[in-house]
Amino acid sequence: MGPPEEEGRSPRRFLRPPRLYMKYYRQGIEIAFDSEGRQYDPVSARFVRAYIFLRPEARYAAFSGKITHGINGQWDLRRLEKALGPPERTQTVGSELEWTYWEKRQFQLVFIAETSTRELKALMILRRDRDRPK
Repeated sequence: MGPPEEEGRSPRRFLRPPRLYMKYYRQGIEIAFDSEGRQYDPVSARFVRAYIFLRPEARYAAFSGKITHGINGQWDLRRLEKALGPPERTQTVGSELEWTYWEKRQFQLVFIAETSTRELKALMILRRDRDRPK
């Protein structure tokens, strides 16, 4: 994918390792990694999550659809449930709905939709054991 258009690091917080965020606006994707020490260290980095925009917004709106080619971004939660079955967990976060699948597997799928239209806007792939206590 080449170098990201934006890269940022978060400081270590209580029980949360420092993280590296790589943002690829043109591809409509954001990837996060964590590491074990007090500062971000590429040697001990582990995948935390990938955030894939199905309907890009803000700075991600410039992407050309390379990642989501062939995905129907007009799917709503009803069609998602018909395809994958009922979610294992749902929650409302602000103006968004989150539907979680594979909650007990190594990688969770979290589909995000607008509360008002119930249309899907993004998919997050999360590593289940993403916070490592020290």
